[in-house]
Amino acid sequence: MHLVRRRLFSAAGLAVLMLVLLPTTSPRAAQEAPRDLVMDMTERFVTALQAQRRQIHDDPQVGYRLVEQMVYPHLDFPRFAQWVLGKHWRKANAAQREHFIREFHEFLARSYVTAMVSYADEVVSQAKSISYPPVRYRRDKAAIAHTVIALDSGGSVTVNYRMHMTDDGTWKIYDVNVDGVSLAMMYRDNFSARIKQVGLRAFLDQLSERNRQAKS
Repeated sequence: MHLVRRRLFSAAGLAVLMLVLLPTTSPRAAQEAPRDLVMDMTERFVTALQAQRRQIHDDPQVGYRLVEQMVYPHLDFPRFAQWVLGKHWRKANAAQREHFIREFHEFLARSYVTAMVSYADEVVSQAKSISYPPVRYRRDKAAIAHTVIALDSGGSVTVNYRMHMTDDGTWKIYDVNVDGVSLAMMYRDNFSARIKQVGLRAFLDQLSERNRQAKS
């Protein structure tokens, strides 16, 4: 069962993450309730993907531009990065924290583009199979938005978005959970194991080098 869940996360799960995490940056959408925002950004992303999926396959830079323009304005990267780094965040100095936020930003962008190239057709085919259960609010400025995506196999994938309202009234995402697997916790486990082996400074240098090589 654990292996099945990991496969769902790495394949259909990543496709689904693309499907529901790529909003527009319109002021109206930014102020909407979490459920409305998820519904709105899903429709807009599918439209963009249908129009550009061939270009994304041919040129990954098209995918990078979509990620930068459509995803990142709606992610709370400092909070996301803090969750991912976990106990190591508390030990890091200000420069190291900024370093990690910057490199994690780049690392996550590459993950999304890989998913775009690999699963664009699946995303489009699943676009009409998404339902949006009611949002579960945790205090006035924290919420979990839910989506359920029906798969061609007859099963489904549940995606939950941990969101909070920032000081300017904008809802932002700081973690995604796919069928019980937290994106932040998955990266935390992987990164923490590496930090334990080589130390925080060396890990940051390695992450920077990995991103640099990927760009070139």
